[in-house]
Amino acid sequence: MAHDRPARHAGAAAFVVACALGMAAISCATSEKKSSDRSDSSRYLRLAYVQLERGETKEALESTRQALDKDPDSHEAHNFAGLIYLNLSEYKQAAHHLREAVRLNPYFTDAHNNLGVAYRELKEYDKALKEFQTALNDRTYRTPEKVHLNLGNLYLDQGVMSEAVRCFERSVSINPDYLLGYIGLGTAHQRAGRADLAAEQFRKVLSLAPDSPEAVRAKRLLESAGTRSGS
Repeated sequence: MAHDRPARHAGAAAFVVACALGMAAISCATSEKKSSDRSDSSRYLRLAYVQLERGETKEALESTRQALDKDPDSHEAHNFAGLIYLNLSEYKQAAHHLREAVRLNPYFTDAHNNLGVAYRELKEYDKALKEFQTALNDRTYRTPEKVHLNLGNLYLDQGVMSEAVRCFERSVSINPDYLLGYIGLGTAHQRAGRADLAAEQFRKVLSLAPDSPEAVRAKRLLESAGTRSGS
């Protein structure tokens, strides 16, 4: 019977090795599937970018949903879904996806900025302010003028004209070609009763980009300002 022990030990060892190999194979297969799903998710998301650029909003949303089906932890896909819902004025849905984006990646500055916009539209002003401040804390962010614009719009909504003016002025000082910044600044001056200063900002838009959609908006605002001032 003593001679049976090595054989038994060998059998047990072989079983352990077989189990280990089986677990490794399962782990490898799982890893490969996750990698494949992430690849598919990225492919759907790239398609969604193109579709939205073409104005195919519904198709872009469907592709983004497919991206999230493949990879529910894609912070990029959640952020893009949030952007689409913002464009559709479905702000609760936008906020849901954007909260997921910043939960998955707390350093995703674009998502913080977009979430601030969603909260502003929902009139959750304190939450919006917090998100904009978080975005501005990122000193490496490439387009801080957009955050200052959104912060200016937040103060504009609340009727705090002095702060709105300060934010819009900051946005155009960072980017002197930022048309939306001048429109925001002109609107703040207009609401504060400073018609001449408002007109100056709207004319800047017409001068910088006369054929742009922003110029059409600036012209309309300029004409309305002239009507109200009696000129």
